[in-house]
Amino acid sequence: MSLVQVQRVIGRAIHNQVNRTAFELLVRDFPGLSPAEREDLLAIPQQSLRAYQSDHYSAEENMLAWGFTTSFFALEQLGFGTDSGSETSREFVLRFRRSHPPLSHSVREMAELFVEFVKEDLASLVSSHPWLLELAEMERLEIQSLYGADKPGGHIQKQDIAALFEKTVEELFLVELMPADGLHLMHPRHDLALIKSHLLELMEEDKTLDPKLSLFAPLAQTTSMAVARHLEGLEPRWFDLDENEALVLGWAQKQDRLSTEALIETWVQTREDREGAVALPSEDILLAQALSQLSTWLKRRYFLLAGDDSG
Repeated sequence: MSLVQVQRVIGRAIHNQVNRTAFELLVRDFPGLSPAEREDLLAIPQQSLRAYQSDHYSAEENMLAWGFTTSFFALEQLGFGTDSGSETSREFVLRFRRSHPPLSHSVREMAELFVEFVKEDLASLVSSHPWLLELAEMERLEIQSLYGADKPGGHIQKQDIAALFEKTVEELFLVELMPADGLHLMHPRHDLALIKSHLLELMEEDKTLDPKLSLFAPLAQTTSMAVARHLEGLEPRWFDLDENEALVLGWAQKQDRLSTEALIETWVQTREDREGAVALPSEDILLAQALSQLSTWLKRRYFLLAGDDSG
């Protein structure tokens, strides 16, 4: 019997949490199996299928606990939103799978579904602790950033940035950029960096969460932050954004490609719209500030150099 066929049938069975009757129907109707292969599959004991399922669920539980490190910990500390608070992490993961069953083993797909699950199925808990949903969304974007593949032709290295700023301003303005696929923005109402740091400390010291602490209270106004795979190490890093940065990066994300000139002009125009032309510094100082901002964005890997324009 083909090992691939065995894996496909068993994989479908454990992924969809089928019982024995459903497994037998799956084997009977699965395309491409010979009579002998169907017979061999039906001979697999039910306890073996349960063991395969247990291993599969354990892997998903570990995946969620890894990808949503602090939000999963916080949810566990808050009893996973149950009245009794006695639900185990395995039972919680099974509840998630029943409500929002993943169609694949993709970490990114599971992350999307998990945030939907928290928002929809744990609505009462989120209503009492709104920072939970923002924290889960923050960690979802970290996963998306980590696994996001760069567009074909895009690249950025330290030496590229150094070479870029050796160009004349006229040459620099002709350079084509593309927003990195790993760039994601969010606009939370809570100090997520502080909350995440606090939760990691609780985890490390094996302490209990106190959701009444003031650090979990909403901020006076919405903030902006961005995550991308940093040039050093390519791991996702978050940085706070001022209002001007948030507006410009939000615009830039919608562009497939853009010139450095267009990016800088948009940055300047956005400042003028917000601050007024009179409040802006001289043209030379403004250009220096814009180039400094561009350098920061490139080092944070918000943008890639498109094609061969780095030379």
